[in-house]
Amino acid sequence: MSSTAKNIVRNWTWAGIPVLLVLGTLLHFVYGWTGSSRAVGAFVPVNESVWEHLKMGYWALTLFSVFEYPKVSKFVRQYFLAKLVGVLVLELTILLIFYTYTLFTHQSIIYVDIGSYVAGVCACQVVVYRIYQAPQDQPVLNLSGLAGYLLLAVLFAVWTYSPPKGDIFMDHRDSSYGIYRTK
Repeated sequence: MSSTAKNIVRNWTWAGIPVLLVLGTLLHFVYGWTGSSRAVGAFVPVNESVWEHLKMGYWALTLFSVFEYPKVSKFVRQYFLAKLVGVLVLELTILLIFYTYTLFTHQSIIYVDIGSYVAGVCACQVVVYRIYQAPQDQPVLNLSGLAGYLLLAVLFAVWTYSPPKGDIFMDHRDSSYGIYRTK
């Protein structure tokens, strides 16, 4: 990869950190801004469950990737695999921090939750950048990355409208689940 290409990839990757932080934050409020639009609910948090808040990172990365892809995909290998692994690292970082500290505090602390999102975004972009530098192109892995990434989109949508019963899906303010606020 030429030095110009390396600079493009590096700059887009690191620029993704503040973009993901801003986009994810804005996505937190979109459901309310749209008057609780059921269609929009597939893409943004519809309640205060942990699961619904994971959408912020996923869709922020997806929106960023729409603009990043035409600029960097010709210079990197495993673009979609990088995005899948990156978003999984983002989400798992948030989950690990949240469930670890609430094990001791028995309550959510907004500043720690925000910090977990910041940590997840940074970890995501570091992992994405490392995978971009893979020495060999593996089309099957890249296609698998795309399939996995799309599967996550389907799960976010389906489990918004019909969530499984479980702590990660429950809005602990009123013990409800999903967009329809089932008990």
